[in-house]
Amino acid sequence: MIDIEQLLDLEVPGAVRISPSGKKVVYTTSLSLGHRKGENATSSIWIADVGKKHSARQLTSGLYNDKSPRWSPDSESIAFISDRAKAGKSSALYSLSLQGGEPVALTNADNERPIGTFAWSPDGKWIAFTSADEKSAEKKKREEEKDDVQVYGEEWDFNRLRLLHASTKTVTTLYGKDRHALDLTWNESGSSIAFMTQKTPELESGWVDGLDLQQASPVTKEASKICDLPGLSLSQWRGTGLHWTGDRIYYIATVDPKYVTGSDALCHCIEAGLTDPKRIVAGGWSQGGFLSYLASTRNGAHGQGWKFRGTICGAGVTDWDMMAMSSDVPSFESEMGQSPWRGAASFCGEEAFGRYVSEGQAIRGYALVLNSDG
Repeated sequence: MIDIEQLLDLEVPGAVRISPSGKKVVYTTSLSLGHRKGENATSSIWIADVGKKHSARQLTSGLYNDKSPRWSPDSESIAFISDRAKAGKSSALYSLSLQGGEPVALTNADNERPIGTFAWSPDGKWIAFTSADEKSAEKKKREEEKDDVQVYGEEWDFNRLRLLHASTKTVTTLYGKDRHALDLTWNESGSSIAFMTQKTPELESGWVDGLDLQQASPVTKEASKICDLPGLSLSQWRGTGLHWTGDRIYYIATVDPKYVTGSDALCHCIEAGLTDPKRIVAGGWSQGGFLSYLASTRNGAHGQGWKFRGTICGAGVTDWDMMAMSSDVPSFESEMGQSPWRGAASFCGEEAFGRYVSEGQAIRGYALVLNSDG
């Protein structure tokens, strides 16, 4: 029988990357729940032969947070992000030859600002990456003296787009304006880099202010804007969201919820015969749990002729004022529910529930409510 300690010790694979040659694959392993055994998070990098059982072998020790491995175009080495210079504090790009030897730092190993994302150029000569400027001596002094009061909006840590020469290790800043650089991708010839920026480093900045799609030249070291993308946030939780193929740039983004409606998609699936209207269950967690409450209180109110058979409400939000004021996405939360500065949203759960009670209508359908004390 497996006990809780064994489950917590379980390491799972992630960040899987097949080599350009198609013969090998690298990946990381880390604790399954993202927790830590010691003071700092750790992750190790592994390699295996494609299609060959039991060929996996560990490339890095697992003593540091070695993550985000990326193959060089010739499949002879990998670059990755690590804190191995100062565990839990530093962040640098490293290169590891598959012929043997220890990882070599490509950027300053003592840098403390996190590397955001990076990508090899098609010819393997360059690596484009994002990172914020290092703390100034004055700022470090203030922090040491505990004079660390932060005034909202005065000192954003903007990620810059930077270019690393893989051989000389020279780093050039391609985009240093006061906008936050996100994902990036090279075109097939290596003559240009497309990248996304948003107004601030805040998680919801893309939702509130939209994104800018820009491009930069590794030759001229100049950058220019391609277009605006309103109401979007690049899907940073899902890995790389920007791709350049031929003359087209593709991106994966999370759309502001006020621009989409799930009921339209569901109605289409019912009309197309893809979904049985008598067997539909709605479920969600946190904000989705709140929407599941709404699905219960407004079940069938859309007038489309179908209702949810039941709902699964996982830790649904109940105090929107507190949620909006303590969240790292306050504008998003106030769109979903309410906030002291905006009042109730148009689909506030309290209003919906109150209307059904006042009209003497019962909540229809089964509801499984899931909550924890954590």
